[in-house]
Amino acid sequence: MTHRERWWLAGALLLALVVRVVATMQARALNPDFYAPQMDALFHVEWARALANGTEYLDGPFFRAPLYPLFLAGVLQLAGDDLVWPRLVQAALGTATCAFVFLAARQLASTRTALLATLLCALTPLLAYFETELLLPVLECFFGTLALWCLLRAHRTQIAWHYLVAGGAIGAAAIVRPNFLAVAVVCGLWLVWQAAGTRLRSSALYALGVLIPIAPVAWINASEGEFALIATQGGVNLWIGNNPASDGSTAIVPGTRPDWWGGYFDSIAQAEAAEGRKLSATEVSKHYSQRVWSWWRSEPQAAAALLWWKLRLLVLNHELGNNQEDAYVLATYTPILNYLPVRWWVLFAFGLLGLWVLRREPKHLGLALFVLTYAGTIVLFFVCARFRTPLLPPLCIASAAGMLYIVDALRDRRAQPALLALLCVTTLATWSLATPNRVDTSLALGPWQEGVAHVRAGNDGLALARFDEAARRNADVWVVHKDRALALQRLGRLDEAHAAALRATQLAPRALDAQRTLVAIALARADLGAALSAARAAVAADPLSSDACYDLGRVIVAHLSLPNAALPSPAVDLATEAARALESGARSAREPQQAFNCLYALVELARLRNEQSVRLKAAEAACKLLVAPDVDGWYWRVHEQRLEALVALGRGAEASAEARRLVEGVDDKRSRVLARFVR
Repeated sequence: MTHRERWWLAGALLLALVVRVVATMQARALNPDFYAPQMDALFHVEWARALANGTEYLDGPFFRAPLYPLFLAGVLQLAGDDLVWPRLVQAALGTATCAFVFLAARQLASTRTALLATLLCALTPLLAYFETELLLPVLECFFGTLALWCLLRAHRTQIAWHYLVAGGAIGAAAIVRPNFLAVAVVCGLWLVWQAAGTRLRSSALYALGVLIPIAPVAWINASEGEFALIATQGGVNLWIGNNPASDGSTAIVPGTRPDWWGGYFDSIAQAEAAEGRKLSATEVSKHYSQRVWSWWRSEPQAAAALLWWKLRLLVLNHELGNNQEDAYVLATYTPILNYLPVRWWVLFAFGLLGLWVLRREPKHLGLALFVLTYAGTIVLFFVCARFRTPLLPPLCIASAAGMLYIVDALRDRRAQPALLALLCVTTLATWSLATPNRVDTSLALGPWQEGVAHVRAGNDGLALARFDEAARRNADVWVVHKDRALALQRLGRLDEAHAAALRATQLAPRALDAQRTLVAIALARADLGAALSAARAAVAADPLSSDACYDLGRVIVAHLSLPNAALPSPAVDLATEAARALESGARSAREPQQAFNCLYALVELARLRNEQSVRLKAAEAACKLLVAPDVDGWYWRVHEQRLEALVALGRGAEASAEARRLVEGVDDKRSRVLARFVR
């Protein structure tokens, strides 16, 4: 490198660092979720804090690859719990990724190409954006680009330890995102095939390198009693992207709740219900993998059509969100990134041209295999902006080659190659920029997520304004109407809330949250007929939902509590329906609070029906779930119900003794309700 080229490189890297630090500071100032991460980011932070404190976070083998939470835990331990520090470290790692792009490009092409690739990487907004988030792409890009450089260097030098380092780098990438295992295999085969005369040694060293970072993860998983090479989420993710209801990008198992833990537990419950037994983590993954194979075998045309659709989404310029509307968040909370010119369509169009331009030498095949293999793993699962982000650094290298090919052809007056290249780029760019009607580009989920943040902060007025903006952008997103209804309810605007909740159920009749919202608002309006219809619809949408069963039971209890109520069916039939629902809800509950809710409603139902034995049995079961006084007084209420049942059954002395035992030495005003049982 010349002195001037070194200055150009330093300038590009400094630009990358400045852009990333400024973006981080802007996100800190503008993003309401900066210190309150949600979904996957929250999972990573909670896991990292548990690691930093030396506590266990999730039982069993790793559900997700552990390197990013380990990285996060290390930063939090060293720098403190302020979440700005991991992001600043990520800004430095993003700048290092730009440096690895330069080093990898130097293995393939001229210094001029490498400098342009570095500048493209520095000016790619999506890379800088994900470095402001507490998500995997920053380490995926860092280790992925490091691995690419090491692979190309090992191919060029054929030095023994270079194979070891190349394997180690890609193994490290795999314990961030296991998709890199496919890249490790494909690029490893290419690498050792090119190592003429030393293939055995080279393959052994490369394989050893891959295993060095993976082996401790596999050992920890084995110590939990199950074999999982890295993580156990593979089967679930495969089913998410390969099922009859998949749209190719939404990361939700059909029939599960849309929140992180709800989806996690519901997917396990689904698998166990289908298998009829308790399953280990690896068995859950295997169950979903088998469902995918079964679907592919039974409906090959539908499966092939979905794969083609996911390929279409992969090349699409529009950034598909996963946990949040990434395009909206980027534009709104990191304004500096709006000025960066290197969008996906640029790297896609010029990158494919560059891969074609670089096809002539064996060393260039490594870059193509890296890009195509990783892209294939995305299409195999499902497509979103953060999943395809690791493709951006290698595409920066290919794009630089493609751009300079056109520049050199024009400079040398080679009109035909230049025109053909421009035609190719224009065609690819048009394909990327043409958005199918099925893709929602309204960015309505961005204002909706802002509204949710305002709800968490307790400001329903501001939340409603953001929900209204989301509905203006796209009136057909059910979750917007559902949360808008809840905000209106809290503001006391019950008629408007009912209309919004009804709209949510019309858009998503099988969405449990929509039906439960309608139940809550109908009860608030004392419209028990509408509440009953919505509660039945909720149970129909998910018969295994403890919450839906509880809603149906409590609505019927409210019906039966009204004197001279005009009931839609005989009271005895309603009571039987309520009892069945509440018993089912108590059995299927995944959390003690859900089971307690169902049991307490069952206690109330038995009281109304004067079935004291049933009342006592349900109250005793509820008491086992709530073993100490709580702030809302439910501990005392359920014990009061239990003692009343004992008295009604002629066991007054037993009730008196139990009341004395419960209140002895207790300083709680609510406990005085038991005084009337003491003789």
